[in-house]
Amino acid sequence: MSNQLERPIGTGPLKPSEIAFLAETEYVVIVPRQKLDGLDLISGYIPPFRPPQRASIPLWLALVLKKQKRCSLVPPVWLSSHHIEGILKWELDHPEAFSKALPWRWLELAEIMLEAAEDDIPDASLGGEKDLRVLLRGLREVRQTKARQGLKSLESTYLQMNGLGAMEITELREFAAGVMDGLRRLGADEVPEREEGEQDVEMEDAIDDATTLRGSSAARDVRAGSSTVGSGSTVGGASGSGRGTFGGSSVAERGSSRMASSSVPPQYEYEDLE
Repeated sequence: MSNQLERPIGTGPLKPSEIAFLAETEYVVIVPRQKLDGLDLISGYIPPFRPPQRASIPLWLALVLKKQKRCSLVPPVWLSSHHIEGILKWELDHPEAFSKALPWRWLELAEIMLEAAEDDIPDASLGGEKDLRVLLRGLREVRQTKARQGLKSLESTYLQMNGLGAMEITELREFAAGVMDGLRRLGADEVPEREEGEQDVEMEDAIDDATTLRGSSAARDVRAGSSTVGSGSTVGGASGSGRGTFGGSSVAERGSSRMASSSVPPQYEYEDLE
């Protein structure tokens, strides 16, 4: 009971057994061995069987009639050694593509029909390299190898491989999901590193700009100071009449005259002047 409740019905990807079950809804051709009345099924109406006229019915019904020895299955055109060998050669010659000569459920249909109606498929018991099972196994391995190699060049957003069958996609899904999750993690790790690197570059640029501005302003201050010093010495020399640089001599003269005037008694000041 616990195994049945592992995954609720209708959720998550389908399992290989479920894919094989859905393959039994595909229509196949049979040759009835006896007369049978028509059947009114949910999928549609099945006309009466009139041997030796062929009829197209769902695979699950053909398997039931085959088990009861009431019909023989007619293998599809693609299910022969000649066609499978040609498709295998094409797959080997085109390593970056998948043949579209196979139906959507080719792998499931081949396995089911070979198991249930081997006596109705002429190439099922040839033996050697021409045996149908051997060719089908080789075709499956070649396509699996190509699909896994294609995963090396996929993106983290989607995976597109045209030409794969339903069972092949189901078998590949788990492996592909793991690879894509790894790519997403790598992409998520690269974004902060890239942003951090960009911030470091911006910080270095800002420091360089600030250093440049500071150097240019310092140079302007130096030039302005030198021009001020030059103008001050010129004015002092021209208008001071014997004064030194920055008017230092005039200050000394004023100081000495004050000292002289203060040392003379008041009553003798006017006499000396006379």
